[in-house]
Amino acid sequence: MKGELPPEQYLALSGFNDYLKNMKISSSFSPFLFSMFQNNDAFVSSAQCSDSFTDTYYGVLLEIKENGRICTAQEVKERILNQKPFYSFWVTDQVSFWAESGMRKVERAILCSILGNGTNSLKDSYVMTFLIDPDEMVEEILMGQMGEEGIVQISDSSGQVLISRGDSGSLPVSMERGTLHTTSGNYQILSDRAGETGWMVQIGVPQAFITGQVKSLIRLVIVYAGIGAALLVAAVLLLVYRQFSSVKKLLLLCPADQKEWKRNRNEYEILASVLTEMKEHTDQFREDLERIKQQNQTIITENFIVRGIAGENDKKILREMWNPFPEFYCMAVMRTRGEEDICQMAALFMEKALVETLKKRVIPVHIGAEEEVFLLEMKVQEEPSIKPVVDQLERISRLLLHEQGIVTHIGVSTIATRMENVSNCYKQARQILMAHNQDNQRIVEGYCSDWKLLGNQLTGLEWLQKLAVLLSCGEREQVHSLIEKWKKECRKSPLAFEHQKMQIFFSIRSAICDTCEQTGISVGDEELPVYQGEDTPEKMAGKLIQASDLVMNRLDEKKKSRNHQLKARILSYLEEHFEEEGLTAFRICDQIGISEKYLIQFVKEQTGESFTVFLERKRIEKAMDYLKTTDFSNEVIAAKCGFSAVNTFYRVFRKRVGMSPGAYRRECIDSYHLEEKKQK
Repeated sequence: MKGELPPEQYLALSGFNDYLKNMKISSSFSPFLFSMFQNNDAFVSSAQCSDSFTDTYYGVLLEIKENGRICTAQEVKERILNQKPFYSFWVTDQVSFWAESGMRKVERAILCSILGNGTNSLKDSYVMTFLIDPDEMVEEILMGQMGEEGIVQISDSSGQVLISRGDSGSLPVSMERGTLHTTSGNYQILSDRAGETGWMVQIGVPQAFITGQVKSLIRLVIVYAGIGAALLVAAVLLLVYRQFSSVKKLLLLCPADQKEWKRNRNEYEILASVLTEMKEHTDQFREDLERIKQQNQTIITENFIVRGIAGENDKKILREMWNPFPEFYCMAVMRTRGEEDICQMAALFMEKALVETLKKRVIPVHIGAEEEVFLLEMKVQEEPSIKPVVDQLERISRLLLHEQGIVTHIGVSTIATRMENVSNCYKQARQILMAHNQDNQRIVEGYCSDWKLLGNQLTGLEWLQKLAVLLSCGEREQVHSLIEKWKKECRKSPLAFEHQKMQIFFSIRSAICDTCEQTGISVGDEELPVYQGEDTPEKMAGKLIQASDLVMNRLDEKKKSRNHQLKARILSYLEEHFEEEGLTAFRICDQIGISEKYLIQFVKEQTGESFTVFLERKRIEKAMDYLKTTDFSNEVIAAKCGFSAVNTFYRVFRKRVGMSPGAYRRECIDSYHLEEKKQK
């Protein structure tokens, strides 16, 4: 552009500025580079860009000193733009410039200017200048290892010395490109001339530095060669030993006859004969291994289903066995009455029929003598309801009954979405199985009919199970909080709530009823909430909270009654058995069915004493009664009061009463005679 730049061209300045920033990264020898233009006053550097170099930029963000004075902006511009050769060099006293980290000064800075190399009208229209710090250039050439001993001299095509460091007077005036010279045996001289710039670079490398580097390299090579040879020998010996010891261990495990060991010459011949025999029975071995593998998988899977998944390691094992683990699944528990052969036949028939009719992946797991568990994979694209599965299982059960005379009972869990719910699904399916056997129709069935709600754990299987646990534990505040969160979720999804309102209500109602049955609480049907089609989430939540409070109130009443009975039973047991030898807190807890912690806490609350102190006091009181009213010996009294040894009886009695048993008896006798005399 000529003259003043229009505003719409400022974007081009910014783009050129980014270009120079990227160039500076690759031009490590130059801490600052900039471009100036023949036809306008624009200025672009690796740090800033400006449309007015003369009036705005120079003197503030850039300043050049030469011959002890600061050059003007016009002088700088003419000096750089009016150069003749393609490459030119300007040796200054000092250059101050603004870089990314702030203002910086470079002494004896060299400005290397290069004419624009564009084509047509762009040719010679701009000049790009690289600022060179002599100290950094010398440091980079000498690699920082030669210090001040190295010699560097750089001159331009006219012979002007641009950079000089060290004893440069000993360098030859003229050198051929790529040749190597030696002077006085002190330096190895390397020289080269850059074809385009015309630079003449001469470097003197101290001979002592070269010798030291070579010696260090030789020592390093010798050390590594020695270490390598030692490691190689050690590795060979270790490998030979391991191979031989492995053969010996393998021979001990192989079913080889001891006579063969003596008949053959060495271990390798024995091993070869054993392997030949094993090869002849490969098919049998494979069948045995496959059978063992299946048995192990069944045992592991059964353990996870019954016990539950404890952590990430359990999940990893299941993923490897079920590869991949179903994203959606439900679980069916089948119970068959009859001989073991009949149960196995029914399980095989059920598995085959499920695979053929449902076209789903089925994972069978044998639980106990009469139960078989089937984990059924549900497809994401299907309507996620267990009704088709239940219908098919009932049809297969009827076939087994009519054709084979085998009676089966089946319970199916709701659909789950996470691996952690495997155990919960099994428990739920088993509860449903038990409910079927007892003709209990309050069963959560087909709850998740919209696959979009499967990921919402507040209204899924996990939520129902959490509600049931909190109810049975009497956690009133947490139950209220759980239902309130559920209410908020229903508000967020009004369409889904309307679509599944009835199923949601009766599923939660069933969870409440199941809690009542499991805890033995009596709640009449007239006390349970009633479903109404016009119920809003708020009304439904209110009904459910009211029903939950009713259940937990009954639980509290039952706990209080049970606590009174339990306390009376504990006191009665202690009164009846405290004289028995070997009576411990563990034995009492085992007989009554409570924990040691509860017993110890109960005794402390009732008597203010620890269990041990209370037991000793009761036994000593009984012993005092024996001493006062009978002529039993101390050995007999100790045995009757539960003391394991008479010495223990003496020690505890003296500690409690403050005197020995004999002294206490004499005191009682004296008191009796004294009282008798008074009466006479």
